[in-house]
Amino acid sequence: MTDVSLLAPQAEVKGRSLWADARRRFLGNTAAVVGLVVLIAITLLSFGQPYLGLRDPADINWDMISAPPDFAQGYYFGTDQNGRDLFVRTLQGGQVSLTVGFIATMVSLVIGTLWGASAGYLGGRVDAVMMRIVDILYSIPFVFLVILLTVVFGRNIELMYLAIGAVSWLDMARIVRGQTVSIRRKEFIEAAHASGVSNWRIITRHIIPNCLGPVVVYMTLTVPAVILTESFISYLGMGVQEPDSSWGTLISEGVKAMEVAPWAVLYPSLVMVVTLLALNFVGDGLRDALDPKDR
Repeated sequence: MTDVSLLAPQAEVKGRSLWADARRRFLGNTAAVVGLVVLIAITLLSFGQPYLGLRDPADINWDMISAPPDFAQGYYFGTDQNGRDLFVRTLQGGQVSLTVGFIATMVSLVIGTLWGASAGYLGGRVDAVMMRIVDILYSIPFVFLVILLTVVFGRNIELMYLAIGAVSWLDMARIVRGQTVSIRRKEFIEAAHASGVSNWRIITRHIIPNCLGPVVVYMTLTVPAVILTESFISYLGMGVQEPDSSWGTLISEGVKAMEVAPWAVLYPSLVMVVTLLALNFVGDGLRDALDPKDR
């Protein structure tokens, strides 16, 4: 007797790619999705501030000096000690803080990834020398290096992006180096080497793409650290200067007037905390989604 099941058309089994599976797992993480939505909302509000028809951040209302929040007049976060709209200034500060966070993270990503992949793949004395340089830089206080670069190159905000990124690549280099050491003896790497592919091409075309999972996760954890570093430097008075503002400068100004206007430090701090929590939730979600041990 003929088996009817053999005559039935076989359903095509379509596998999921690594990134499709990671996306599915990420979207199944409620905290990570909420964090991503909050992060996107804060980013859009901050960078869309000039186009939302709000007050100019530099406008002074002499009748509203250190005034508490007043929704009727549109002062959602109140005003600072100079009578400026604190809500608008917080959005303006978000532009600087988020830009510093993302640009400095990208700088650290480029330096750390290339450094770590090169050290891990080349190995031997090259690896030893490159990683000893990383160890030496680790021994120098991170914030001291940033402040030193800020003093040397001035308080130019663009240079501060590069300064913070240039000293925050050490952890990235170690992570990528560890991943590279674990995959440099894989068959496809050996095949590429045997085929005469140059070391640089192997590093950029084979090593780095296979390290992207941990790198992407670490990027989301680096951004909050960079934002906190910029905020601390601005809090010390060595970062962003008037008329620009960042969350760090707003918190610094708010602390000085905390006794008479506690909202001046409360609301910028709250926005920064929510942003950092959202970034950490996204980072945790990406870590869980890209971790092969959980599949």
